[in-house]
Amino acid sequence: MFPEFALDELEDKYANAIPQTSKPSLIEMLAEPSQDLKLAIIDLIHLQDESEAIINALPELIRLLADRDPAVVAQAAHKVYLLSKEDKCVATLASNPHLVGALVQATSVPNEDSMRDTAAALSHISNLADGRVHIFRSGGIAELVRMLRCPIDIVVHYAVTTLHNLLLYLESAKQDTIACGGLEALVPLLKARNPKLQALVADSIYFLLLDRPQCKMTFLSLQGPQLLVNILNSGTTYIKLIYAVVRCIRSISTCPQNKASLISMGALESLHRVLVIIPETRRKLAVLNSMRNLSDVATNLDTLTPLVIDLIVLVEESDDEEIVSCACGILSNLTCNNIRNKQAVCSNGGIPILTRALSRFAHIEDITEPALCTMRHCTARHSLAQQAQNDVRTSFAHPVILSLLATHRPPIVKAALGLVRNCALSHINLQSIISEQTSNGENVVTIAMDVLDRSGSILRQDFDALEDGVSLLEMVEGAVSALHQLAKEPAIARMVYNRPSLMNVLIELMSMEQISNNEDELMMREIMGLIYQLTKSPEGAKVVEMYGPTPHIVDALRSQHKSIAAYASIILRNMGVDKPIEYRRRMQTEIDTISGTPIHHHGGYSGEMGWMNDGLEPELFNELYNYPSLGDLKNDHIEGGHGQNSWFDTDL
Repeated sequence: MFPEFALDELEDKYANAIPQTSKPSLIEMLAEPSQDLKLAIIDLIHLQDESEAIINALPELIRLLADRDPAVVAQAAHKVYLLSKEDKCVATLASNPHLVGALVQATSVPNEDSMRDTAAALSHISNLADGRVHIFRSGGIAELVRMLRCPIDIVVHYAVTTLHNLLLYLESAKQDTIACGGLEALVPLLKARNPKLQALVADSIYFLLLDRPQCKMTFLSLQGPQLLVNILNSGTTYIKLIYAVVRCIRSISTCPQNKASLISMGALESLHRVLVIIPETRRKLAVLNSMRNLSDVATNLDTLTPLVIDLIVLVEESDDEEIVSCACGILSNLTCNNIRNKQAVCSNGGIPILTRALSRFAHIEDITEPALCTMRHCTARHSLAQQAQNDVRTSFAHPVILSLLATHRPPIVKAALGLVRNCALSHINLQSIISEQTSNGENVVTIAMDVLDRSGSILRQDFDALEDGVSLLEMVEGAVSALHQLAKEPAIARMVYNRPSLMNVLIELMSMEQISNNEDELMMREIMGLIYQLTKSPEGAKVVEMYGPTPHIVDALRSQHKSIAAYASIILRNMGVDKPIEYRRRMQTEIDTISGTPIHHHGGYSGEMGWMNDGLEPELFNELYNYPSLGDLKNDHIEGGHGQNSWFDTDL
């Protein structure tokens, strides 16, 4: 039925029989389907014939590949290589475990042609699932690792390609590669001049590093991080190479030692340079993830202003939730205790942009939490902090912050209360904050009181308690710090001291040794600050005294932290205002005896605005330094360079 058996002859005959015209006739168009069917059947017959011929020839090829004569092996390897290039033949080769095993053994024959052809054939065979399994089972990993050190470039390239295919599809190949020294053999190849080879090498390394801490340490000892950064700095535009390197950096950036090494080598700056040339969202996200992993140890860098600005733009312009989440996370880390980065955010419209992000992605905690943290960092302890606090108000963030607080999600509540505390340093902002109310009547004050009441009660039983991964100690700290500032409003102070459960929690927290004797003064200082605000009125002082805090306050006079001792002193005076003169004299004598001589140096002080902006009252400063007024000090507010006994709590 089909007399033609040679495809070439059929194609020639078909070409000669049909006149070449610019427009086929109707008869030719009708004949095309039947002719296509005829050609397909002839192809199938040829394929069957060739497959049978190859199968019949395989035993002889296997025998020749095992011959003792390198020249014979080279000839057999070349034939297998030629067959492996043909799509209709390679499947037959890959399905035969004996042939694959013979090829693997032949890779060690000391003949350049043989090495090249066997490596090439294995590379082609590894594109098929059967081929990969047979290469692995025949001990191919060890041979491939050995070939990685071959002086012949093409052999190395084929070996890397084959090994990459095995690592990509066979999980068990990874451990075998590590055991055979594959990581040590691959890392030097990152220096190759061929970008495509570098990309395959980097991707292979990634598979070996992923979730293997020991391999990450080995990689560090081989100077791997430096080689990755060198590639990023080389100016390459080969996206696959950049992406493979970024994936490696993302993997090792979870290792503290590698992370520190990368930061010292300028990896963040290098990643920033490649971020702007990667258009695809998925790959851009990989770069951002790597940067986020590294950014938490980059707080001391002062070279990241361009990155901060680009991240702000990314938050403003991107609609991708993951992109915005990563950008906000990096900003949160970079603005923690870094004045330059805080100022970069504030000077480039960062606060309004972050506020809009809170509104756009209000339901996504991975965005709202780091965005709130960034705003919290930027509203404290730098020369533009007051501007940032006002920007929060003028960008209408207060109702957004309240709505997020009302979710009662611990990570959100912790971040939002810190931001409330900072903004409430200004009277106009405080009034704006407390004027907001949810539909069910909640406001910032009631939420902060509820958090302190509930979390503080649990903390009294379990000092290390967590809720949704957030330390309840941090929740209590945030609530106390916010109420410390909010209670400057007399009506709010009354709400606090007229809630017995809350007062009991405060007094018990004050009495806990983990808080009162902690090297970190922040929690005790804020508790004392809140108690001070409550005792500023005669009524409040009486109510507070009823709960029996006096022994704990007297103990606080002996605190190693001068701010706590100063608060204790002024609280005791407030509580003794309506006492007889003799009582007040005895109290003053005790205060002077315990506290000693007032300090007249400026250790840890950053000037008038530094003191005020950190939430410490002017009268407390007077109490500590025994100055008649803050105006007597002429120091300007200069951030940084705080002494060892600095009173400035960290952004965290």
